[in-house]
Amino acid sequence: MVDTQSGKEVKVILPENARELTVEQYQKFLKAEGDETFMTLKALELFANIPLKVAYAMKAEDILDISQHILSIVGGKHPLVKRLSFRGKEYGFVPNLEEMSFGEYIDLDSYLSDMQQLHKTVGVLYRPIVKEKGDLYEIEPYKGTDGYADFPLDVALGATLFFYRLSNKLLKDTQTSLEVEKKESLISQPPLTSVESGDGMVV
Repeated sequence: MVDTQSGKEVKVILPENARELTVEQYQKFLKAEGDETFMTLKALELFANIPLKVAYAMKAEDILDISQHILSIVGGKHPLVKRLSFRGKEYGFVPNLEEMSFGEYIDLDSYLSDMQQLHKTVGVLYRPIVKEKGDLYEIEPYKGTDGYADFPLDVALGATLFFYRLSNKLLKDTQTSLEVEKKESLISQPPLTSVESGDGMVV
């Protein structure tokens, strides 16, 4: 990259994928407000460590290329990651969602609707692995959601999207089940007939 003011080369190290970005960087970007130009420069500052002063002096073509690269890795597909190394420890996705405590579900439900709480969402869904056997593993008990601001962005987005889809499927399945039960109830319930008597209506 070239600084158009000084004519000197500017070394820019771009992230290769969203695994190199953090939840905190993403949250700071979402919190920023401004027009399209400002948001583009903010993305370069947060995701590629390019200060605004440097970005203003770069070629427009270079800015466009970098911003498109960042958009492609942040907005790309992020599959569910069940295990990963984080801060020198092995972390695992909740191995059995059906065994989550009521408190975990309550916290997760309150965090999912707000991306500024994304670090807390992953704090519920990912914890250090304490025991494993083959492909099976056990994670630490839920103790809170501190310390996940620098969690890998791709893992956080993949887990959030997975849980959203799962919740929507369960909701649809529940609605379908209730509709089926209602129809079965109407079918199995004998029709009511009424006849008039001298004193009124008898069912």
